Formats: sequence, C-alpha cells, structure tokens
Amino acid sequence: MEQLISSKLERELSEVGVTTLRQLLTAGAICTLRRWLQAVVDLKREIPGSFEPEFEPGSDEVRKLRRLYWNDKAFWENFFIETALPAIIRRFVKAPISLTFHAAFLKPAKMGTEVVLHQDQALWKYNYPDAVSVWIALTPAKWDNGCLIGCPKSHTHGAVLHREIPNYPWHRGIDWRIEGLSQPIYYELEPGDALIWHRYFVHGSGPNLSPVPRWGIVMVFLNRMQSDLRTVDRVDF
Repeated sequence: MEQLISSKLERELSEVGVTTLRQLLTAGAICTLRRWLQAVVDLKREIPGSFEPEFEPGSDEVRKLRRLYWNDKAFWENFFIETALPAIIRRFVKAPISLTFHAAFLKPAKMGTEVVLHQDQALWKYNYPDAVSVWIALTPAKWDNGCLIGCPKSHTHGAVLHREIPNYPWHRGIDWRIEGLSQPIYYELEPGDALIWHRYFVHGSGPNLSPVPRWGIVMVFLNRMQSDLRTVDRVDF
C-alpha cells in the first residue's frame, strides 16, 4: 500500500481529482463500524442533537449524521489506531493533518435521495487549500443504490459557480453542462473500498432505487500547518 500511495494513487488524485483505495478496511473493521452506526440509526428521531441528524423528507429514515468522532472519541480513536488511516492520508496531504469533518451519509433502500453535483470547498465555512475528502463504503455502493458520481478533472477548473437547484432543499449545486465540465461517471465501490478526492472535485450521488441500503462514512483531513487555520471541529494526528 505504501508504494502504491506514493506513486499511482497520488498521481491519479493530482491529475483526475479523485482516486480509489481498494480494500482499505478489513471485513472485521467494516462489521464494527456498521454495528456502531446501526445503534445510532436505530434511535431515529431520538438521535442526540449533537449528531446534527438529517432525515429523508417525510420519513424517520436517517440520511446524514455529523460529528461522529466528537460523539464517541474513544471508539474512533481506536478505529484510527487499528486502521492506520491518518498515516495513509498524510501521504496525500503531504503535511501533518487534522480531522475537521466526520459524517455518515446514508441512503435507505428504495428511498434514499440524490445529492446534486457540488464541490466540498463551497460547503465549508473556511478555506482549506490542501484538504482531501475520504469516503469509505460500508455497504456495496453501485449505480442503482446511489454510489458517488463525479466529473473527472473538474478540480482543474478551480472554484465553480453553485446555483440554486429547483426542488432540492439541502444546498446549492452545479450544472456540469453549463460549466463545461466532463460528463459525470459512476464510482462504484465494495464494502471497505474508499475514494479520496480534491476539494474542488465536482461530485454528487444518485437516488437509491434498489432494495440495498447504501452506507458510507466521510472524513475531511486538512493540512494543520496552513497559515490562518480556522476550524469548527479539529483533532490532530
């Protein structure tokens, strides 16, 4: 893994804006994460407000949970130690890192809604020039249950205009045709696979049309040595 990260995957992230790490997590780690997450999801409307939960419109089904690390530091510290994930991510950021965002993105079977195309930096409160987003699949993520879609090399366009999207309540989005971006493609994953992408990589996900739920966790790691660093949440590695 060390050799691959230092060559092919680093180059792909730089040139395409996104790269895939296959089998980043073991089957045991996936089961542990799923059990932890299931215990929170089962609380439905009783989920503590510290998770800042979002629900599918008109439903008690959870679509998003935030601040995972800060809701159970002992569990997640053990996860980072056992997986050595921070050491892997440092190879991409090329600097000492901090975790600043940690969430679960869930698409319930047959009802999980789409996420419109966007750039992560446009949704962040502060500017993080060297940050990368890490999305780890906990279930199969395929075209029919809402896997990630993205526009290859879109990060080379820099910050792209985000517009209001009709009937989409969550955040502004991008029309890839208007902005002259490459056509979005599917990034399918098996449980334990991960995607790492640039802050300007234009991405989203489709609805879940299948009987298979789509679960994933996402983390944003930044360069903690950047000047004028400001964060809402932060843990250093």
